[in-house]
Amino acid sequence: MKIQGVHRHFSLSIAVFVFVLGLSLISQGCNALRPRQSFFAVGGTELTLQAVPQNPEEKVTPEIMQGAIDILRERIDPDGRKGITVQRLGEDRILVQLAGGETDPQRVMQMTGAMAVLRFIDAGSDPIPAGTKLRFIDVTTGMPIEMQGASGGEAPSVSQSADGEAVQDSTAGATDMVDITTDKIVLTGDDFARADVKFSQMGNPMISFEFKPEARQVFARYTSQHVSTYLAIALDDTIISCPVIREPILGGKGVIEGNFSKQETEDLVIMLNSGRLPVPLQIVENRSFSPLNCLKGSNPQSGSFIQLRFDNWDGAKDIPAFVRQVSDIVAKRAGKAPQVLASLSNGDQTSSGLLIEIRSEAGLLNNRDSGQAVYDGIRSAGGPFTVLEETEFATE
Repeated sequence: MKIQGVHRHFSLSIAVFVFVLGLSLISQGCNALRPRQSFFAVGGTELTLQAVPQNPEEKVTPEIMQGAIDILRERIDPDGRKGITVQRLGEDRILVQLAGGETDPQRVMQMTGAMAVLRFIDAGSDPIPAGTKLRFIDVTTGMPIEMQGASGGEAPSVSQSADGEAVQDSTAGATDMVDITTDKIVLTGDDFARADVKFSQMGNPMISFEFKPEARQVFARYTSQHVSTYLAIALDDTIISCPVIREPILGGKGVIEGNFSKQETEDLVIMLNSGRLPVPLQIVENRSFSPLNCLKGSNPQSGSFIQLRFDNWDGAKDIPAFVRQVSDIVAKRAGKAPQVLASLSNGDQTSSGLLIEIRSEAGLLNNRDSGQAVYDGIRSAGGPFTVLEETEFATE
């Protein structure tokens, strides 16, 4: 796309809250430079996450959703330097927007989907092989119960694990399911004061941890009473290690060692330090957007990029429904569905400002009557607005 003319442009700083319609993408070429780099301009990946309580009767409260958002931000952008957008979308969804392609979407998907519940489990005299799936049984009723993380994703493959002070590795490789009663859970990752990445003498990455003071006493008492038995370590519902306790561990410190990659180890440490998600999250939408790029061709056709701001937006209105209206209005004139983004200035539906961005492969601005008809339709559906930008670009 070769940008042929920018009619209006104003810079705008706004937190992005995105709804998307349309799947057409404009082929990549040289980057188009604009003073304001919108998500359409730089491209990227957008994930929509759905909160899925394990108990169907559990209510997803605003506090639960905010807790999940805070943990996700800590997991995927702990330093706050990547410019990743993580915002609530309606009552029980979260939008994660990775602009520009600097962040690995696959890694982010793994970190957003994992509950990251670490459990230390009394395995008794028989080791549980790494890779074994667990089913948790209520010790009172004898019935299977849903535990946080018990339906999580694949755990990192592990060949061995050892506490830094007093344990040896166990056999690895099975994938059978084992029933574990809830009274066998000794401690969890919630009892960690801190987890860090360390390296063995052979240069292999491992997870170093330290328990909180109260948990340290529990661990010291447990290991003193269970010398020569096995202590299984599970991530979500999968055993990652099962070392034998060789002597009492009184210092409350240890390491989890296996065939983790360096990236897996770093990611797991981040998830352990950020804490477990208050509710499981499922990826329900995964969309990729090409940048608004320059193209060269022998028969270019005009496309349009439009930004509109609704300063007096009614927060009670249904934004996804309005986005669909805008898409239908543009498609009626353009002959094909556009891409539409809706952004709230403060990232929540109580905000008074709404930004609409429209990207259409069909030219809307070079035909005055067509453009005016689009604006009239949008104004009728959403009220008065200010045109922030109108851009025509060439597409092949």
